[in-house]
Amino acid sequence: MAEASRAGPVSTFSSSVVCRVSAALLICSCLLAVANQTTLKSHFITTAAAGITVKHAVIHRDVLVSHNYTANELASTGTRASKLRRTKVLPHAPIDLHLPKFPSLKKAFNESQIVAVYFGASWCKQSARVVKKIDRLLGPKLQQYAKETNSVEKANGKRKKRRPLTLLYVSSDKSKLQFQNFVKNRFWKVAKWKSERKELKKHFKVCAKIEQEPLQLQREYEIPHMILFSGRTHRILSRDGVHDLETQGLGILDHWMDLEKSGVASAS
Repeated sequence: MAEASRAGPVSTFSSSVVCRVSAALLICSCLLAVANQTTLKSHFITTAAAGITVKHAVIHRDVLVSHNYTANELASTGTRASKLRRTKVLPHAPIDLHLPKFPSLKKAFNESQIVAVYFGASWCKQSARVVKKIDRLLGPKLQQYAKETNSVEKANGKRKKRRPLTLLYVSSDKSKLQFQNFVKNRFWKVAKWKSERKELKKHFKVCAKIEQEPLQLQREYEIPHMILFSGRTHRILSRDGVHDLETQGLGILDHWMDLEKSGVASAS
């Protein structure tokens, strides 16, 4: 009995040490994942007592998602981070875009509910696959919006409706002619060739590998890359546009609209 009574405190102490070490390792892994711009697939902080609420967080390409689960739910459902990616998109802080430097982006913000800024190149194989998705899923809608007269210019004393979506192309094409031939039959807006496209790449730290040295840029994202903005708040809704093109199918615009509505609500 004496041995049993002594084992209790030792066991409790050992469990306490293990919990503290586990927590420290979790914090370190989170910081490392964010620093390296990698995906933090899943981290569960569980407790021995069933029914206690557990915080689950996922960082996926700058999108922070969170949800609360009980220990029972985690054990019974085997919840995975991939299923929670967009449970809730937390509001991003306002960003300083220096809009006078980006006239094409400023115009797109003024005219649109959602602005998809697409960084790519006609010579890039990965970009070619993304463009096929854009043409199939968004091409008809972009053509429709281009033909309509929706803008924020005043007409008859009333402000017109914003178009649902504008796609702004930031080119990494090797020549202006290559760039012009690539976009001429598409209903995209484009960043100005000489200066604006370079400034956008530097601001958002996105470029092709071959551009890093000429731009003197330590990139954080490679092409193809798509950033989604709210036209009304200028906030980043997601950096996951390319992934959405792969996974959302014909419902992609509805999905982006949901992001925009939640983003505007959180900003108001």
